[in-house]
Amino acid sequence: LRRDLLTAWAARLLLQVAGNMLSLYLLYYFQSVVPGAPPAELAARVSHILTFAFIIPLPIAVLVGRLSDRVGRRKPFLFAAAALAASGLVGMAFARDWPAGAIGFGAYAIGSQIFLVLHATFAMQLLPSPEHRGRDLGLLNLTNTLPALIGLGLAWLLATPHDFGLLMLALAGLTLCAGVTVLAIQGRR
Repeated sequence: LRRDLLTAWAARLLLQVAGNMLSLYLLYYFQSVVPGAPPAELAARVSHILTFAFIIPLPIAVLVGRLSDRVGRRKPFLFAAAALAASGLVGMAFARDWPAGAIGFGAYAIGSQIFLVLHATFAMQLLPSPEHRGRDLGLLNLTNTLPALIGLGLAWLLATPHDFGLLMLALAGLTLCAGVTVLAIQGRR
């Protein structure tokens, strides 16, 4: 179970790197996709897409969570959510206009939010010992802070002010790896 918990930790960390990077660089990403847009207009558009990207996944995540409860399995749903998020990042990598970038970000947001909601439940089921749940949850929460360090390095290596394509592809790869990593968890025996 400790190995499973470590694997779940790694999966969440991989997915969180993309989320952290997008929260820091989304405006710059859209500036690279729509280079001629006035800054105030672009900032307002990014604000709108962020609002929709945080609201729309909420009911979808609840429905997918209920479905995974009924089926009694979380891993296929976690993998599918990671694949959706990765496909959105690939779409963002190749986007050359606002609508394509916005649709890619929307797909990423829905997939990543579903993954994070289901992963929280999945990780709770993997906690090995009631005596150490606080410690184990603290270790899981490092996946919320460590991605900033990893992501900044990736951005420095792979992004330019006018091209985020390679960074988006790298984030898509990490996100898909998160889904594959979840499949390696054996669960309670």
